[in-house]
Amino acid sequence: MNNILSKKVIITGPPGSGKTSIISQLKKLKYNCLEEVARDFAKETNQKINSVDNDSEKIILKERINQYNSCKKGLYFFDRGIFDSLAYLKFKNLYIDNELWHRFLLKYKYNKNIFFAPAWKDIYKNDNKRNEDYKTAELIGKILLNTYKECKYNVIMIPKTSVKKRAQFVIKNI
Repeated sequence: MNNILSKKVIITGPPGSGKTSIISQLKKLKYNCLEEVARDFAKETNQKINSVDNDSEKIILKERINQYNSCKKGLYFFDRGIFDSLAYLKFKNLYIDNELWHRFLLKYKYNKNIFFAPAWKDIYKNDNKRNEDYKTAELIGKILLNTYKECKYNVIMIPKTSVKKRAQFVIKNI
């Protein structure tokens, strides 16, 4: 059960939509923030983020669960949540254990309002770990959006504006 004294807020969206920049801004404002585990995994294993297989997705999911469980009292912002892993399994057409995911829905509760950074061509950039093209990023975004809606989260779209204004928007709309 979610601790009443703990609030876990997800910031999600497709690759290159500015999630990590928002998390960095929230850190500057002294908020508790948990970084994207897939990027760290890709760096450690020298893989591209979107090329990981089913076993790698399991490791990433385990790390997201560890992040969730590491939170004590207070407000926490997550650069992606556990259910991002479900969306990526869908995107990659990998095996999905529906019974397991149903248990996860009951066990891992985030704040009902989650924040979605939409695909934004003006800021989208590839890097040494992100190799999807913009159209693929848009598709991933649609799958993420649908997955969180299916999981009964209230999705709040983050406006396309400066990083500072985006972070303030998130804070004001928790």
